[in-house]
Amino acid sequence: MNTERIISEELENRINYIAIQLKNAVSSIQIINWLNNFDKSDWDKALHVLSFTKYYTINDIIYEFDKSLEQILLQNPSVEKFYLHGLGILGKSGSTMLYFLKQTPTFKANGEKFKIL
Repeated sequence: MNTERIISEELENRINYIAIQLKNAVSSIQIINWLNNFDKSDWDKALHVLSFTKYYTINDIIYEFDKSLEQILLQNPSVEKFYLHGLGILGKSGSTMLYFLKQTPTFKANGEKFKIL
C-alpha cells in the first residue's frame, strides 16, 4: 500500500506548536481542517497569521482584569466610585466581560468602589 504523507514534518511541527500555543483549545486536526479552507500555496501565510493569535482562558481573563482593577485603584485613590458599563447587546461579550470582572479578587474586595450600569 502506497501511503503518501499529506503534510510535511515541518508543517506538522508548526501546527502542533500553534495548537499548544492556543492552549489546546483547538486540536492539530482542527487546524489542518481550517487550513483546507485555503489553497495549499497559502497555508504558510495562514499559519503565520494564526501563530499571532492569543487564546485567553477564563482564568486568564479574570487575572488580566484583576491586574487592571488593581492599577486603576492604585492610580486613582481619591475616586470614590467607578462606573462600569458593558458595551454591546446584553448577553453578548460586553456583559459577559463584566461578569468575569466581578469574579476578580480586587472587585470582590472593593465592591463598594464599583457600580455596574
